[in-house]
Amino acid sequence: MIKQYAAVCVSTTVWTPQKREDIMRYNVRRIARQIRAAFWATALEFPVRLVTLAELAITGAPDEIRLLDHVQAAREIFIDIPGEETEYLGRLCRQHGIYLIAQAKARDPDFMPDRFFNIAFIIDPEGKVIHKHRKTHVALVENPICPTDIWDRYIEKFGTDPKRLAEAIFPVAHTEIGNIGTLVCAEGSFPEAARALALNGAEIIYRAAYVEPLVGNGIFELQNRSHAMFNNCYVVAPNTGPVHSFPETYQDWKDAWPMDYSGNRSQIIDYRGQIIAEHIGAVDSLTAAPINIEALREYRVTALFPNWVNEMRIEQYSLIYKAVEAMGGIFPKNLCMDMLPMSKAEAIQLRRYITNKLVEMGIYTPPTDWKPYEVAKEVVERVKKAAARSA
Repeated sequence: MIKQYAAVCVSTTVWTPQKREDIMRYNVRRIARQIRAAFWATALEFPVRLVTLAELAITGAPDEIRLLDHVQAAREIFIDIPGEETEYLGRLCRQHGIYLIAQAKARDPDFMPDRFFNIAFIIDPEGKVIHKHRKTHVALVENPICPTDIWDRYIEKFGTDPKRLAEAIFPVAHTEIGNIGTLVCAEGSFPEAARALALNGAEIIYRAAYVEPLVGNGIFELQNRSHAMFNNCYVVAPNTGPVHSFPETYQDWKDAWPMDYSGNRSQIIDYRGQIIAEHIGAVDSLTAAPINIEALREYRVTALFPNWVNEMRIEQYSLIYKAVEAMGGIFPKNLCMDMLPMSKAEAIQLRRYITNKLVEMGIYTPPTDWKPYEVAKEVVERVKKAAARSA
């Protein structure tokens, strides 16, 4: 067991790909150069054993920016894990003796053909992919599929045992540098996601990334520090660098003006919720801090307060979700078992449908003179069709 080592967040400028080969040419090769550069300074203090990349670093988000057809994006642009890109990055891991955590939009035909997911993955120092986590919640501008969207497929594959399902949806990689779980962007907005990783043994939580204004107003920091403090975990949170949204429009490099969507603010936070490293900037950058897993483990088994997981009274908390589930749940499952993901306009309509439902359930109290939203018939029918699968 390596007691102390450096973890590094590497943020790189992102090229939004038009075709599959753009990913390797513009993004992966840039990442490789910047990983090598990160060692120059960081390794002077501690041996670097963990490198993390931000969301979008590899594949960008052409589906969101260009509103691409889901199947076309899956077939023509997004990658396989493992695949050419992870093999290239794996060679870097072997060369430097590091674990690499990253995110990519990728196909996963074992779950569903002609579909893509937002996947966090880990490559070990042997160059092998040892961990894959499919993002559990996406913002309405995103187009990937989440586990609840194909819930019946998860039941078919993993059964109904809660522990097995939890491990499939929130996997944790047990490594020589600590037990690592992963969260991507919007799913890091939910305390339940980080708690699930902690209860599956996570000691390090990768959380990438977030966009403005939720970085500049402090929400990204608040969430990351809360995940670390509530679960006594390290949180390593690389944020996205500037993005070339429409590079195909450039006439020459004088036209090349990437947008800084995130404000960067990459962070590393310790198991007591303290920021131990942070970078604020809008260029390719690194953030580094020491990770001491032995100190974390000693704290967990020694500290009486604040040591939150061993204080959890599961029975009373589980009632919250059982009660809401008995009322019909909130966000509908199985929406993509028979259909493609919703368009942005439909996703907005779905949120309005759910708002109406929360008022009807008595969870939301509406303001004076509020009237329920009118929701497109097609969206209502889709929700009903998905619900009928589990009836």
